[in-house]
Amino acid sequence: MKGLLLKDLINLKKQAFIYLVFILFYGVVSVSSNNVSFIGGMICVVSAMMPITALSFDERANWDKYALTMPVSRRDMVLEKYILGLLCATGGLAVLLLFQWIIPVKEEGELISIFILYAVSILYLSLLLPVLFKLGVEKGRILMMLFFVIPFAAVFIVSKLDLQMPDIQTLKSLLYGFPAFVAAAYILSFFLSFLIYRKKEL
Repeated sequence: MKGLLLKDLINLKKQAFIYLVFILFYGVVSVSSNNVSFIGGMICVVSAMMPITALSFDERANWDKYALTMPVSRRDMVLEKYILGLLCATGGLAVLLLFQWIIPVKEEGELISIFILYAVSILYLSLLLPVLFKLGVEKGRILMMLFFVIPFAAVFIVSKLDLQMPDIQTLKSLLYGFPAFVAAAYILSFFLSFLIYRKKEL
């Protein structure tokens, strides 16, 4: 398992500069506007994209066929991607907390929203990974884009409707219940991906 994680982390180093540029750009925007939401949305996307990028590298290199000739099970192959996703999302949370330390908290809801973004990035992976294990990254690219575009479009439309934002108590209630839902979704997603990958012809 450690070897699989190390392999993916080494591969992701190739994309590290691109991710760093995006984070720095949106970080500057967040600091200048005194609003952490810009960097928050970007890190949410980047955290979800990193395991998908690792899957794409594996697919192009036909890694799965080679890996399964070694003492590595299909369960290990799937579980490693879910662990990688959790590590990336947690790394994103750490960066968001750093920016929140740089940008003074205006309201209690801003800090709560950071943890909600962390949960959302994990929820994205819960939805995306079974699709990508089933179809592959190339074939699943359109569905992957829809998973990213639809929520942002929904947020944009809602913002134009000038609806009242939830109060602190509502956000707190969401924070208490949402992690348990996301954790359950992530575990169920793993078992679904494993069932799909176990039957997949390589």
